Amino acid sequence: MANRKPLHIDRPLFFSTLLLVVGGLFILASASIGISAEKFGTPYFYLARQATGALIGIVSLFVISKIPYKNWKTFALPLLIISVGLLILLFFPQFGTGFGKGATRWLSIGGISFQPAELIKITFVIYLSAWLATRSKRIRNISEGLLPFLVITGVVGALLIAQPDVSTFAIIAGASVVLFFVAGGKVTQILLLILIALIVVSSVVYFTGYNIDRVLVFLDPGKDPQGAGYQLSQSLIAIGSGGAFGKGFGLSEQKFSRLPEPISDSIFAVFSEELGLLGNIILLSLFFVFIWRGILIASRAPDKFGQLLAIGIVAIIFIQTLINIGAFTGLLPLTGTSLPFVSYGRSALIGVLASVGILFNISRYTRA
Repeated sequence: MANRKPLHIDRPLFFSTLLLVVGGLFILASASIGISAEKFGTPYFYLARQATGALIGIVSLFVISKIPYKNWKTFALPLLIISVGLLILLFFPQFGTGFGKGATRWLSIGGISFQPAELIKITFVIYLSAWLATRSKRIRNISEGLLPFLVITGVVGALLIAQPDVSTFAIIAGASVVLFFVAGGKVTQILLLILIALIVVSSVVYFTGYNIDRVLVFLDPGKDPQGAGYQLSQSLIAIGSGGAFGKGFGLSEQKFSRLPEPISDSIFAVFSEELGLLGNIILLSLFFVFIWRGILIASRAPDKFGQLLAIGIVAIIFIQTLINIGAFTGLLPLTGTSLPFVSYGRSALIGVLASVGILFNISRYTRA
């Protein structure tokens, strides 16, 4: 079945992706005006850089969409090793850069800076999909399924937590649990994996003090609105002031020196203020179409590897979207997670579009 003649890519997935990218550029154009003009003397600095990333990402998407997805299974382990190696380089001062955020997440090599975490998201999904596809019924066995799975996920998770980058760990851990379940894991095993992930994250927060204030603010949203709760407070003000139809495109007030990180983490709040509930419904509908088509592609994939790879890519994007929007509406603790397709970040945008390219290729082989 996997060797059948490739068909056209999934059109609803294509148009939802295109609209999310284009819409993201428009949202960023508005959100970045103030901070861009203040830092660089032009309101279009961040937009120009993001547009470059979008162009590279779209080219990558179309190139990768032509590569038969089964080829990724062959290179799954080398790709993971390279990605893990790049994560390790972050711990060397001459390569790792923190940009004053308290976490070393950027790698600078030859004058080019990028986030290895964006690469590890997709390479880990590729490797785990390939590994699980070979397990068959053995996935339910503790010694051949659960324990090796924990070791594989634990190695990558330890490197991320050490940065610390708990948000990326949460995204990868969540996607891993989804893949383990789809591969045939028992419900009891899934519950155990969720419990382990929660214990790990809670331990990191408690024993290292990493963003513990954000957890306290989540438990009590009104706590310290001028301190630890400032970002959530300003976000809720932005979202609430948008009302049903918003203040109008470009008319956000919170993005000017009030809302922290208006072009990255908090961009959903800026969007909500300008386009209101109606805009949110449209944006969420685009994400819904994307996720729905991705799940449909996974369910119609001609083999286990294609099924797992498709659902893994969808899970990464869905979980990241859920964490970002949930955090800035007060439903989840703030984590510093960006909104896929929308938030500023060229390596993130290129990474997500490259992964969508793989999803497109799988759609060429899906059963009718």
